[in-house]
Amino acid sequence: MRWLLALALLGCGGHGIGGGGDGSTCRDTADCDSGLACAGPDDRQPCGIPPRQECASDTDCQGTRCHAIADSCSPDGVGSECRAACTGDGECGAGFHCDNGACAAIPCTQASCGALEVCDLSGITASTPIYDRTNGCRPIACTSDAPCGDNVCVNAVCQSGPGTCKKPLLVP
Repeated sequence: MRWLLALALLGCGGHGIGGGGDGSTCRDTADCDSGLACAGPDDRQPCGIPPRQECASDTDCQGTRCHAIADSCSPDGVGSECRAACTGDGECGAGFHCDNGACAAIPCTQASCGALEVCDLSGITASTPIYDRTNGCRPIACTSDAPCGDNVCVNAVCQSGPGTCKKPLLVP
């Protein structure tokens, strides 16, 4: 009976016991062999270049404004750049608006977040760097599948399926 239990654990990625080779299913990096990391199906895919973080605030922008911008290479999808003050929302791009002359992410409501997210604006303050001022949609935190409904807990957040052990992409 113990042999069958051990075999079953290894077949499902061995949650919490390591031993998951490249391509194995996982719930966190502890399930993967050394040198591999658990990549969830809903994790933002790394693009291989650093995120655009030209400025943290207006003080970094010698005479111009620090604007939040969409950045697919950023872990949270928001980057920043220095440029002249905006005068209207059309200058800021989708998901952003002109707020007092600087582009900023449009704050979330629970309805504007995805099924596996909650709207949480509590971590966004005036001292938060511009590139970290997201719309506030955050993945649902978890330590088990319980808060995830029909989904699964991978890397401590609810995701649509199990993760896969992969070699991490190092970003310069």
